Parts: sequence; C-alpha cells; structure tokens
Amino acid sequence: MANQPEEGTQGHDDDQLFAYAKEAGAGTEEVKGCIQAKSFGDYIEQHTQAVLSAPQGGVNVTGTPTILVNDRQYTWATNEDLVSSERFAQFVQLSTAE
Repeated sequence: MANQPEEGTQGHDDDQLFAYAKEAGAGTEEVKGCIQAKSFGDYIEQHTQAVLSAPQGGVNVTGTPTILVNDRQYTWATNEDLVSSERFAQFVQLSTAE
C-alpha cells in the first residue's frame, strides 16, 4: 500500500512492477514475462467487477484495502493497525479458528 499510485492514475509501469516483485523475492523471468504479457489482466478485470457488483461474505466492497478472511472483515483505526503483522495474525487466527 505504501507504493499505491493515486486513484484514477495510470499506475506503475512494467519495470516498476517488476522492481517491486524483485524486492519481494519474486524477481524471476517468469514473473517478468507475466507482467509484460499482462497474463492475468482479464482475470483481474473480471474478478474486480464481480467483487464490486455483489456483496462478498455480506460485505459491500467499495475499494482497497478490503480484507476478508472466512467472510470476516479486517478493520483498523490507524495506519499502524493496518500494517501491524501481529494484529493481522491475531485476526487471521480468530477468523480461521471458528
């Protein structure tokens, strides 16, 4: 989320996306090829429209980030809450324990 482009802008180019993939440890030629070919473009478009057009687990998704685990929505009050791995891990454990 720290590198999210402004809403309504074109977004990052392929080289920047690949640089982020490399930072995350996924900097393979296969990943680079998928980015360049936009291999998942149709999938992303179709699923984005599906998610935005109907409730998901009883939640109306209106934007990002929307985080659902077992139909439970992760909520936060501050940016620190949003990016807290400990807090998120607790949420996942509670959501998957039921």
